[in-house]
Amino acid sequence: MNNNTDTPIVKILGWEARNNNALSQLGHIPGDIAHPSTFSFPVLYK
Repeated sequence: MNNNTDTPIVKILGWEARNNNALSQLGHIPGDIAHPSTFSFPVLYK
């Protein structure tokens, strides 16, 4: 739990393949952890 609120914090680790695969050029689609609409709560990306 966050010390400032009662809101739980979930941390998600993601990475990029950094290759020239054609699929990586499609961008982030819903369901991808980097797509803003994937989660129903605010996400802070670092």
